[in-house]
Amino acid sequence: MLHESGEEVNKFILLLLGCAIQGNKKKAFIERITKLDGPLQKGIADHIQRITDTSSVVLSLTDSCSERHQDVVWHLEKVMKERDTLQQTLMHATTEQESDEGSSTTATSSVNGDAPPRRREVVYDQRRSPSPNSFDRHASVELAHAKAELRKLRNVAEEKDEEINILRDELEAKEAEVLRLQDERHGLIKDARAAKDLRDELDYVQPKLEKVEKLEAEVSKLKLQLSEIDYYKGRSEQLNEDNLELEDSIRLLESQMEQVKMNVKNHHDVETRLDESQNTVRELQAEIGEKNAKIENFLLEQSKLETQLSNMATKMTEYERLMAKGEKTPRDSIGSLADQMNESDRSEITKLRSENRRLKAQLEGKNDASKDDSILLQSSEVEELRKSVEEKEREIEEERKSLEREREKTDRASRQLKQLDKTVDSLSEELKESSKQIESLRTERDDAIRNLQEARRKFAQFQTEFGKKLEQETEFKIHEIDSELKEAKASQCENKCTALCIRFHPQRHTSLCTFKNWALIIEMLKIADSDFQRRQAACEEERKEIENQLERVREEQRKLRIYIDEMKEEKIQMELQAAQLERSKKTMENERNMLRERCDKLEDELEEARMRLLNTDDAARRLEERERVMVEQKNRLGDVEAENRTIMQQLELESKKTQRLREDLVTEKAKIAELVGRLRSLCAAVALNGGKIDEDIEDDMKAAQVVKSRQCLRLTSRKSIFHDLLNRKSSSRLSRQLPQGNSQPTITQIAFTGQP
Repeated sequence: MLHESGEEVNKFILLLLGCAIQGNKKKAFIERITKLDGPLQKGIADHIQRITDTSSVVLSLTDSCSERHQDVVWHLEKVMKERDTLQQTLMHATTEQESDEGSSTTATSSVNGDAPPRRREVVYDQRRSPSPNSFDRHASVELAHAKAELRKLRNVAEEKDEEINILRDELEAKEAEVLRLQDERHGLIKDARAAKDLRDELDYVQPKLEKVEKLEAEVSKLKLQLSEIDYYKGRSEQLNEDNLELEDSIRLLESQMEQVKMNVKNHHDVETRLDESQNTVRELQAEIGEKNAKIENFLLEQSKLETQLSNMATKMTEYERLMAKGEKTPRDSIGSLADQMNESDRSEITKLRSENRRLKAQLEGKNDASKDDSILLQSSEVEELRKSVEEKEREIEEERKSLEREREKTDRASRQLKQLDKTVDSLSEELKESSKQIESLRTERDDAIRNLQEARRKFAQFQTEFGKKLEQETEFKIHEIDSELKEAKASQCENKCTALCIRFHPQRHTSLCTFKNWALIIEMLKIADSDFQRRQAACEEERKEIENQLERVREEQRKLRIYIDEMKEEKIQMELQAAQLERSKKTMENERNMLRERCDKLEDELEEARMRLLNTDDAARRLEERERVMVEQKNRLGDVEAENRTIMQQLELESKKTQRLREDLVTEKAKIAELVGRLRSLCAAVALNGGKIDEDIEDDMKAAQVVKSRQCLRLTSRKSIFHDLLNRKSSSRLSRQLPQGNSQPTITQIAFTGQP
């Protein structure tokens, strides 16, 4: 068993050596090894080569940590069991040694206690100096008595052996009870120390628990924030839907804007058409002006002709007066020619006036139709544009409100993102701190494992040294006890021989030498007894020290086991916490990245919405400008419509007047035709009567004179009427029909006033 346990301990030490050389601090271990002696270095090199060459010594790294700990614990339990068996064997050896020493001491004490009376009897007999027969008799009696005493002593020794066996059994039972009580005491001490350690750990773990509670509170806050993030996700989806709806509405508005642009283009086309029509109107007005100039020229000629007619009329009056007196001249036909010339001029004037009226009516009709159509179209377009602009303004306001809401939401989301970033940073810092704590705990665990390994190594060394010392001491004590027993037996034999010699040869020895010998023997026995007691006390002290050391080692081992288990549990918990924190960190990083992407998207959407708002603002400004232009155009159209109405009323009045004048002209033409016919009949009658008259001239002159004489009064009355009417309305009509800066007089003014 010792050999196997030594091999296991050697394997364990070899494994520790391999771990030390293959670890992070191998340079330090190699430097320490190089500082040792040559044979030690050689032995360590052989052991290292053994580790590297053979695979039976080296533990595989693929095995789990728990299996290695279990193997180490199993080896330690095996070593402890072997130690317990060795301790029991040592206890049995010590008890047997104590029993042998007790039996030897009892035998020596019995011999020493019985010898003095015999000595006294011998001395007494020597003093009496009996006869040889009595001496023999006395010797035989003493021999029988000694044999009886020996039998008694043997019986007593056997009884004492039985008592010793009983006491040994009782001692073993008491030792078992003592061991049980010691185990209980050790368990209680262990529990007390564990409670103390737990208290210390509680004091140590309490700030960690506070940190954990803080972390749990932060985790709960983060969970709430995660739930809020879900809410914000839904809200962002709703906002995305709202944005899509807004985009659709913006598209509709853009389509409506395009329609409005088309309408504006149509409006521009209408305006261009209006400009073209106005240009055509101006051209027509210029043509009318030219025609008016021609008419004025004709009127001038007419005025000249009228002056001539007036002269002719005066002449006709003179001729009539002469005719009335009975004077007949061949120039009576001059009136008919003047009448014909006047009639031709009047017919041309009426034709020109009718053409002028017809052209004016056509122009006014075209202008009215185009203006009415354009005004209706423009009014309908303006109303539609107003409605669309109002709708767009409402939509733009709604979009602005929604964009402001989205901005507020994005600001909130950005603030929450910043808070989440701060929490993530704090969690990362706490993770770093926890990782540092884990590393420190790992270093502490490694130090504890190293201390445990050193303690095990020291314990193994101590166990081997203690076993060797115990073996040497037990062998030495056994040799000493054997030598003492031999000396005691030799001394007893010598004493017996001396006693027999003294009994058989009383003459050779005196009482003085017997007393000296007994005193020396007693002193020697006392010295041996004191030495034995001292050695026994030293052995007891050594045994107690060894037991105390063993108890200390056991307690240290138990503490180390408890500490290792606790460190394992703490390691597992810290690894779980680290894994959870890493997972939470990863999830938070993913969520942070998602939120950043969403914020970027929202910012892009906000920028797009801002651009759209700017575009809509520009469109609104353009629409406002166009509305202003449309309002101005509408006002102008209203003014033009009012002017058009007044002109239409004036045209109606003038058309009525022209119709009446036409009727008057027709009647006058009919009358003139009748008069010309009469004049011609008169001229024919005169010619038949023998008068010589140029028919054309006389007829014309006569017709002119007759017409002039008869219609002079009518013309003067009509001229006065026309003059009054046209003086009233000529200023307003000319200011509206003719362009500004045209200060030429009208046809009617020239015709009826006689001033060009």
